[in-house]
Amino acid sequence: NIKRALSIDEIRAINNMTVFESKAEEVARDFWMLLYLCNGMNPGDLLRLRWSDKRGDEIQFIRKKTSDTTSNGLPIMIILEPTAQNLIDKLGDPKGEFIFNKLNRSMSELTKKKVIENHIKTVNKYMKRIATRVGIDNTCSTIVARHSFAQRCKDNDIPPEYISEALGHSIVKTTKNYLGSI
Repeated sequence: NIKRALSIDEIRAINNMTVFESKAEEVARDFWMLLYLCNGMNPGDLLRLRWSDKRGDEIQFIRKKTSDTTSNGLPIMIILEPTAQNLIDKLGDPKGEFIFNKLNRSMSELTKKKVIENHIKTVNKYMKRIATRVGIDNTCSTIVARHSFAQRCKDNDIPPEYISEALGHSIVKTTKNYLGSI
């Protein structure tokens, strides 16, 4: 299973966009950048973040995937750089329980899953358009944000153990296989 990562120049091209065809396109770009800047976070995990998961310039959470499949889901800690904090300030709803106000506590898990899937589909649709406009030949989906984060870590000689922790993998071997397929 070959994974695709964007180059740092491609990521910069996306980040440096200033003209958008719609507000929805700008929100999609901002959400994609936030995924990348938050350790390549899974979009469902990002949408499930609560304000209580954020303390100052840190976010701490347990991956939904891990919490559902293992008894020892370890928390992931993300130190927010200023760009990520600015995106949270821009996209977040400080009045809600969830940072991004797409979900609410009264929703069933099935409804939450559908909302998340629809949001991912929308972001991917706009990111495809954005990628074309900035000259990126291949796909630029939400999963590519995760792959790109992992690849940037690898390119900067960050140890696999750290990358594993940042991605929320419980076994370093998983991370090494993951990096080998990018």
